[in-house]
Amino acid sequence: MIIGFTGLPGVGKSSVMRELATFYCADLLLEDPSDYPFVPLLSSDCVSAHFLNQVDFINKKIAVALSHANSDKPLFCEVDWLSCHLHWTGALLKSGKLSDTLAAAVTQQFDAAMALNISRPKAVFHLFASIETIRTRIALRGRTYESNMGPLLHQLQATEWLETLRKFVPEVYEVEASSPIDAVVVSVRSLLDVVLAKSTRE
Repeated sequence: MIIGFTGLPGVGKSSVMRELATFYCADLLLEDPSDYPFVPLLSSDCVSAHFLNQVDFINKKIAVALSHANSDKPLFCEVDWLSCHLHWTGALLKSGKLSDTLAAAVTQQFDAAMALNISRPKAVFHLFASIETIRTRIALRGRTYESNMGPLLHQLQATEWLETLRKFVPEVYEVEASSPIDAVVVSVRSLLDVVLAKSTRE
């Protein structure tokens, strides 16, 4: 069973997920930039680099979904394959970091995964905070490619994609994450307890 966690860079996904995985004894998949060879190229703002990186991200998340298809143990996944496409591909296109042709190619990859009925998350928790909070946290992390995101951050802040996600995922929750991490963890746990209890009954 996959539980997805989404949100802008710096919103606190990894910190929240680590706390939750310890509490629930769940498997944990975080996005380590070192696992994605195209990330260092993103600072060049080349559309080809963003395309290769997006395809790589989605493929890796699809592989994870396949490997956990028959597992009852929860897997907390930072940006599942559905969210990776629905949240990021459109935002990359609108901010000029993907061309129409390359965005269409990414969508074909997504459509192929849908046609194969790749496992979808049981629930997705979308963490959000103000752009000012996000920029402050990004600055503290010091990752060059995040600091150069510019207009992409504003495109990613839009939430219309969540309505599309709800067509595929039974439970999607939006959680305000400007508070300290401990408070965000408490908020998510109150919702996650319900999700896991439902899954046990099923």
